Amino acid sequence: KYVKPIIHEQEASLFISLEDGELLYGLGDGMRGKLQKRGLKEKMEIRNGPPYFPIPYVMSNLGWGLLLVTTNRHCFDLGSTDPKHIHISIPDHDDLDFFLFTGRSYNELLDRYTNISGKPALLPLWGYGLSTSVRSKQLNARELIQEALKFRHDAIPCDAIVLNRGWTSRPDDGMGKLIWDAERFPMREYDEDNLPTFIQILQNHGFRLGVSMKSRLDALQHAHDGNNKHAGSETSWHAHIRPLAAEGIASLNIHMNRDWLMNLEKKHADQAGSEKTPLIYSVWYVKQIYEKYVQQTNLRPHIRLDEAGYAGIQQYACTHAGGMSANTFENLEIGLSAVLSYGMSGHSNLALGLDLSRKEGIHVAFLQPWVHVPDWTMFWSPHYLQPTLKAIFRSYAKLHYRLLPYIYSAAHEAARTGFPIVRAMPLMFPDDPNCNDLTSQYMLGNDLLAGAFTQTVYLPDGKWIDFWSGKQVSGGQTIQCDIPDHAGGPLFIRAGAIIPMWPDMDFVGQTAAETIDLHIYPYENSSFTLYEDDGISMEYLEGKTAITRIESECSDQRGTIRIFRRQGTYEGMPARRIYELFLHLNRKPS
Repeated sequence: KYVKPIIHEQEASLFISLEDGELLYGLGDGMRGKLQKRGLKEKMEIRNGPPYFPIPYVMSNLGWGLLLVTTNRHCFDLGSTDPKHIHISIPDHDDLDFFLFTGRSYNELLDRYTNISGKPALLPLWGYGLSTSVRSKQLNARELIQEALKFRHDAIPCDAIVLNRGWTSRPDDGMGKLIWDAERFPMREYDEDNLPTFIQILQNHGFRLGVSMKSRLDALQHAHDGNNKHAGSETSWHAHIRPLAAEGIASLNIHMNRDWLMNLEKKHADQAGSEKTPLIYSVWYVKQIYEKYVQQTNLRPHIRLDEAGYAGIQQYACTHAGGMSANTFENLEIGLSAVLSYGMSGHSNLALGLDLSRKEGIHVAFLQPWVHVPDWTMFWSPHYLQPTLKAIFRSYAKLHYRLLPYIYSAAHEAARTGFPIVRAMPLMFPDDPNCNDLTSQYMLGNDLLAGAFTQTVYLPDGKWIDFWSGKQVSGGQTIQCDIPDHAGGPLFIRAGAIIPMWPDMDFVGQTAAETIDLHIYPYENSSFTLYEDDGISMEYLEGKTAITRIESECSDQRGTIRIFRRQGTYEGMPARRIYELFLHLNRKPS
């Protein structure tokens, strides 16, 4: 591979030769709408519009990856100007720093890349469930509780309620201190400590409370001035929310102010007068929140970040792609391509925005790592859907919660290796050219193939089972799917899959989950590793996890299922485990 660095006054440049047929992936949500990035060009900088999370990592199907190390604006030209070369440039800068990785697979490249940029955080287990935002300026504490209890009344599982705009006593402009509106949301009534607060009442019904807020200008300033050296000071961001964390706030939704970031770059231009984009600010900012929250609570933070991000953000926050802008949906199909590209850039805890208005949007949203209902209007809620669509929402929510052991095991794999939960088709089938640029389908974990906003899917070689009909289909072909009325899109299971499922529950932790259903689709030899931990603490980093390996061997005449003993232990681990096996076969075993 020909690699040539050039440094001069105008810019630092890196040229990399390209082979015929070479494919390129990565760059976060740069070049949105495309999965395979060769032939495209993108300026990586903060601006009012995409890319929202540019990540300066690119990898090739020929076994190499490159991470550019810079905090300033730059440009990736992946064969757009010269089809035979990549040209990476950093204007007005005399530094050129990068890591070059080699590996035999995308898995190895992502593992080595995230060894440098950071492994994805493991969210609290409930963070992989359903959350919903409410317009807090229109509610008081009693009404908030009533809104939450509608989920229980409607038998829709849900784990978190997020207070959006209006929970502070004065408008949140990002400039002043965050002061809780104690008149509408009293923490203590009658000053009696033995009476439950409204947060404790929510907790008693299985809900965690979250709050939304704008990024704080003082903390952004500190991030610039001292690379987070002021993180422990009383003027830092954490001083604003320490009392809230003490009361039990479990989720933080941070709206990064992109205008402020652009203003900072102008304010702190270098002596030559050039303007630099401090792409890393959002990472420093969220890192401060993450570390202080862990220090205070010893719990895993649940931080959801909007609008801005960069390489390394996967260590601290979950994010989403696609949503509503100016009261209209952004193109969710393009948003899905961003989700897939994030996964090929080392970021795992992300999901597509939820479109409640159509079953296709519900389908794809619940086949993601986590699901969030935004509050774009007062009535943007599953409770107010017409009955047929509401039933579809409930059915998908229950399916998602049943799949949580499967999703959480994939999250553990991501935290160890950088391999994402939602997997673009090239990650799973790198030798199949039909998968190179598919953006309307993906793999959830290792064995579930979901189609999004389409009735046509490509099935790679092998055997596949239609989740809705149970019909077995041969791979190596593109098929038109027959979607039943109660579903919103194609869903297939890879033959040989072992899918662990929980019983129905209203929220994570409602039961000890002693019983796990194993749905097994015997085909040749296959296996699955189930990962479990306490779901809330940081002790998984110390190895306090339990691992169970399950194997299936199948021939024409005989099938064998092996469930190995659990290895490891963690606080609160069920003393026993009951498995119910569901074998999906063409004929009844003798």
